[in-house]
Amino acid sequence: MSDVPNWSTGYSGTFGYFAFYNNKLYFPNNTNILETNLDDGTHTVWASSDTGVYGFGCIVYDGDLYLTDGGAGKIYKMSLLTPNIIETFITLYATQAIVEYGGYFYISNYNGIISKILISDPTGASSIINWATTTSGSSPLAITSEYLYVGFDGTNNQYICRIKLSDGSVNMTWVRLPSGFPGGLAIQDNYLYATNAYSTTSIYRVTLTDTPIITEWKTDMIPTTRGIGYNNNYLYVYSDA
Repeated sequence: MSDVPNWSTGYSGTFGYFAFYNNKLYFPNNTNILETNLDDGTHTVWASSDTGVYGFGCIVYDGDLYLTDGGAGKIYKMSLLTPNIIETFITLYATQAIVEYGGYFYISNYNGIISKILISDPTGASSIINWATTTSGSSPLAITSEYLYVGFDGTNNQYICRIKLSDGSVNMTWVRLPSGFPGGLAIQDNYLYATNAYSTTSIYRVTLTDTPIITEWKTDMIPTTRGIGYNNNYLYVYSDA
């Protein structure tokens, strides 16, 4: 399958995180959420600015779209059937990226705190607001059955850390990008793919091992690359250049 450099245009997200569901891509476009058809790249405004929400990251889970709003410090829940009717799922400080595993959301915030939230009972005892501590500027996330991966755009801005899901232990310097800082993370076929959000054209590929090997997998991207996601044999990459 060949690359399509300018597959779809007209996006303007803060971080460029997005989610997939039923051949659609959902993209928080500042105060709007865009719905993109994966067949041809055309998009429409799925949820309009009159919701008052400013989206950073999103995920689709069990028929609903969950949206992080770092400015308001909230996670919103929006039905895929009625997108402009929203409810507050939970209030957290400076929320950014969000991923899911095992019925829990893992959510990063700008101060380096990772929250672990039970989806079925977000304010209950099983939800842990301060589950793991990384460093200021933590942002993009990716997850497997064993580890959560966190990219930094703050004080440790060339590193990706690895957090063990079973106990929350943190390896702060699991792998270091050769330059720049990770703008987005995605996992496919036992590799972690990291964009470089520092005006470069590179995507890096990292082995999911205790002693990771990092290579410059692609060098001809449109700078600056941020959000990245895998769907049906393709990696989709957002650039805000």
